[in-house]
Amino acid sequence: MVVDKWAPGAKVAMLPGASGFKLARIEIRIILALFPLLLTLVAGMAITGGGYGSSPFLTVVMGLIICDVVGSFIASALCNSKFRTEKRAGHTTSTRRVNEVAKVDIDTGYVIRLAGEPSLT
Repeated sequence: MVVDKWAPGAKVAMLPGASGFKLARIEIRIILALFPLLLTLVAGMAITGGGYGSSPFLTVVMGLIICDVVGSFIASALCNSKFRTEKRAGHTTSTRRVNEVAKVDIDTGYVIRLAGEPSLT
């Protein structure tokens, strides 16, 4: 449903599943988890004086880094797909990506900004 005129309580039907904004938050958390893993790997390699294969712990950390990177790519693809689906449905939960469609609240579906209006700051 597309909302052309704002009125108190204007609401759109949300798509099933997590919103694009919620998926973006998950993606950011996955990416942020990479930094302590990389720090642990670099510090461990500096302490042992060898590569990650010199220690079973560092090998596990390297495996976690690979899983994190793969998870980040998957989360990014899901997030971008959801944002495109929301745009086709006539609304978005993105904070700054799309101005052509209405911005809605991520939980309730209430319209926050109409299509074509400048992004909220």
